[in-house]
Amino acid sequence: MKYFVFALMLITTETFAHSLHLFANLQQNHLEGRAYYADQSPASYEQVFLYDKNDKLLQKTLTTQEGTFRFSIDKVQTFKVVIQAEEGHRAETQITIVEKPKINPLEQQLQQALDGKFQYEHRSPDCKTETLEKNIVSILQQEMQILKEQLNHYENKIRWHDILGGLGYIFGLAGFFMYITTRRRT
Repeated sequence: MKYFVFALMLITTETFAHSLHLFANLQQNHLEGRAYYADQSPASYEQVFLYDKNDKLLQKTLTTQEGTFRFSIDKVQTFKVVIQAEEGHRAETQITIVEKPKINPLEQQLQQALDGKFQYEHRSPDCKTETLEKNIVSILQQEMQILKEQLNHYENKIRWHDILGGLGYIFGLAGFFMYITTRRRT
């Protein structure tokens, strides 16, 4: 009986520890995402594939050390993102692009500055309502991405009441089997 309970605990721990999760979101003209395991450790240096709706491979890349990845997107269509991790683990998600991705000039200048290729020119700030609305939408998308990741992290977190509930089931089943065993002996 001791071995049964011990084996049951090992099996449930093993299956939960290797759960692979994938999170992807559209940011301007890029599809960005993060892959991680159930214990929130990043799925580092794993292969990520981008397929179209007909399962044709469009692009592939490796995740970074932090488990992040990025694909360039230039079409309006449905994409499937698949990650293949060690030991045969796999996760996938679908993303539908409903509007043609646009390159944000501010983001392009920022990326050029980070790459050391941007030449500063003094210009008056562009205060058009349309530009402000686009910038606000972009910022809100980034903030929602962070909130979605935090919510996903919370949902995948092991909670004490889950552990105690699982132990309660194990002890309940063990008690039931012991009761049956003693009834048969008498």
